[in-house]
Amino acid sequence: KSWLDVCVSEHAECSLSLDTPLPRLPKRIIDVGNDSKGPRLRKSDNLSGLYATLSHRWGESSPLTTTKATLKDRLHGIPLSSLPRTFQDAVLITRRLGLQYLWIDSLCIIQDDTIDWEIESVKMASIYQGAHFTIAAAAAQDGHGGCLFPRKPALKLELESSRSPQRSAKPGADPPVVYLRIQASEDRSIAQSSLGRRGWALQESLLSRRTIYFAQDQIFWQCARRTVSEDGTLDLQFRTAKELWKFKSQNRRRNSSDPSVQISLRNIWWKLVEDYSSRQLSRKTDKLAALAGITTFFHERSTGAPLAGLWVQDLHFGLLWTAKQSVSEALDAQDKLQPEHLHGIPSWSW
Repeated sequence: KSWLDVCVSEHAECSLSLDTPLPRLPKRIIDVGNDSKGPRLRKSDNLSGLYATLSHRWGESSPLTTTKATLKDRLHGIPLSSLPRTFQDAVLITRRLGLQYLWIDSLCIIQDDTIDWEIESVKMASIYQGAHFTIAAAAAQDGHGGCLFPRKPALKLELESSRSPQRSAKPGADPPVVYLRIQASEDRSIAQSSLGRRGWALQESLLSRRTIYFAQDQIFWQCARRTVSEDGTLDLQFRTAKELWKFKSQNRRRNSSDPSVQISLRNIWWKLVEDYSSRQLSRKTDKLAALAGITTFFHERSTGAPLAGLWVQDLHFGLLWTAKQSVSEALDAQDKLQPEHLHGIPSWSW
């Protein structure tokens, strides 16, 4: 709560522009209710307001979803006990941080409605950019892992005295105790976490103005200005992970005549491609969809057009990509792919 308060009041680069103080709510949103009233799905009807988003890993077992058959029930109410643990925790965190609304992909998009999924999934960029903050269930393997759970305690060491018996402490006195904890690591706790290896999570993290990571060992805060750990051993200013946000208020018309901005954007793009292409996707057919939000962000702020993960204006450069494995390994991996996995993606695209 204190991290959020400081960010809202002091970090101009993490805030929306003054002419749009409140973002428009997504098409459907979860009203988290309160201690006496349970959550429910509701249609936003183009209302504006503050809301949180959840970044989570679906895992092998599909989380609770909204379908054509369950939509009416979800609008009437969702018993908190029926939600998987990660969703329950997200509801409680949203309440405690003072917001009324929460967006969760599996509940706010009708999963068996192809048209609704195609329309709403394209809006991912604006949904995560507009969120007041994103709750990232970094340690959860699936919907049952949760965000709020007992953390591993620090290592406790009882020290034996090296002094002579004549100078030792009083008989029966407690031995000296030292508690040791490994210094907080953004890479170990976030990048290498279950969520950090998920393809969809990249754009969810990068496009969010503020992200609260509930990692295995502790909580981390990340915004355009700062990355900080719960135990205070990590406090980094102006993180590159959020460097996209310095372009947040810029548009294509403004940038088209500024080569330096275009070069910066393209360099960031290829760093993200290296990160993204090493991540996991449950469905190979999501490879372009899970990058669509970031692609839209870049397209709105750069010249040219996207082309299957490359860009028209520097296609000669984009075609120089290489795989970080041997040719035989790459060909073997390609042979294992089913034909439908490559449908619509040209062979010259990474």
